[in-house]
Amino acid sequence: NTKGKIGEKVVSNKDKISSFNEQLVSNMSSDSKNIKASKTVNINNTKLNTNKEELDKVFNLVENTLSDYVLGQKEYLSKLAIAFKRPFVYGNKNGVSNTIFVTGPKGSGRHLSIKAITKFLKEEKIIKRNGVYSIDLSKYKLEKDAENLFLSDLYNALYGSEQVVVFDNFEKCHQSVLDLLSKLVIDEKIKLNRRYMDQLGQMVDVTGKGNLTLNTTDEILANGKYLVFITEKNEEYIKNTFSNNFMKKINDIISTVELTRESLS
Repeated sequence: NTKGKIGEKVVSNKDKISSFNEQLVSNMSSDSKNIKASKTVNINNTKLNTNKEELDKVFNLVENTLSDYVLGQKEYLSKLAIAFKRPFVYGNKNGVSNTIFVTGPKGSGRHLSIKAITKFLKEEKIIKRNGVYSIDLSKYKLEKDAENLFLSDLYNALYGSEQVVVFDNFEKCHQSVLDLLSKLVIDEKIKLNRRYMDQLGQMVDVTGKGNLTLNTTDEILANGKYLVFITEKNEEYIKNTFSNNFMKKINDIISTVELTRESLS
């Protein structure tokens, strides 16, 4: 049968899952129109205007639609929907909407699920903006990379149009980069020791340059973004990597499972 054939392909070649999932993304736009939004909720600087029952209904619809695109991950998708619903339950804020860790094997739909839920929630007008900004933390292996490269990339992510920022490979970056991310999660902003100006999307150091310091900043704000760390590392590794104060901010460490014939049936 069809499911059996799909299962055999998944088991024999995990790389094909990623290609299969990416093809599904292109079909989301038309299918997502089948979900009917009942109320509008805006997470950024607006008043929540829906009650818990209505909010639950919309998130349940989104969760059910997700299961058509991310195969064999029912329990994971349920937890992912809860993670994205948290800022609405806790109340509107302009800091970090939520920090989420997604663990699990490659090819199990981790990245696809984040792209999909963001798109469907935007279609439902639950979140204001669509899109995912991805940062590969393995690029920042040196201490100097944190100040020279990472801060600029992080600034673009937090001040860009995308609602969700995905961080890959946190285990491969320099500790100074993790320290900056910890400050962002704990304080919901990063206080800088120098002043910067935005020039064509790049942070330019203008410390001590007199009148040029107009319209500058010495901090980077979270701006209501979802921060999602995607990794193959387990929960124990995560807890051993980050501080206790950081982990106190984490409510959602959720895992995908290895795809098998049984999980697809």
